[in-house]
Amino acid sequence: MYISSWCKISPIFAFSIQDLLLIHEHAGLNKVASEALHGIIITAYWCIWSARNDRRFNNGRKEILDIFQDIKILGFHWYHNRSKNRSIVWKDWCSFNLM
Repeated sequence: MYISSWCKISPIFAFSIQDLLLIHEHAGLNKVASEALHGIIITAYWCIWSARNDRRFNNGRKEILDIFQDIKILGFHWYHNRSKNRSIVWKDWCSFNLM
């Protein structure tokens, strides 16, 4: 819900990991936003896995909004450093304004 609202797409319904990995192809976004969404989904996997391990091994406990913020922050760093759109700024990233 948080990611779909942030990225301005329809709610995400996925029945497998493959569905999530391909969601960017069916989201109706332009090429730049589609590439960013794909990276966001992969970043979400990482953040959820990391939160799970922190809970399992360190008795940590993260709220969903904290994980979402981690996704935004790590996603921004990934996108800013790996894409051709290196001029992106935090404010535009937070509003998913990639043009």
